[in-house]
Amino acid sequence: MPLEAPARIVRELTRHGYNADREAVTLIASAENPARTLQAVVESTPDDALTVTKERVRRVTEAGATESGDGTVSTPPDDPRFQLEMESRNRQMESGMLHLKRRG
Repeated sequence: MPLEAPARIVRELTRHGYNADREAVTLIASAENPARTLQAVVESTPDDALTVTKERVRRVTEAGATESGDGTVSTPPDDPRFQLEMESRNRQMESGMLHLKRRG
């Protein structure tokens, strides 16, 4: 896994006000769709949490669902707009990684 992927994930989590365990970042980066996993993790992490843990990431990825901050679990939206947004974010994330590779 290129080092740019974890760095980008850490920056995104920081932008949302979260720290993350190293293992949590690795799990997100190695997911089938890191951008979607990252979004699901951010949406499921309570606002008052300081750190995203590997356990939270596993709950999200293993369930194939999103856990809200209050502990309830719901499946990801089937709304095509949501799917397009996630695909767009994934492309942006990949594009950013390619840009970093070219510069480095």
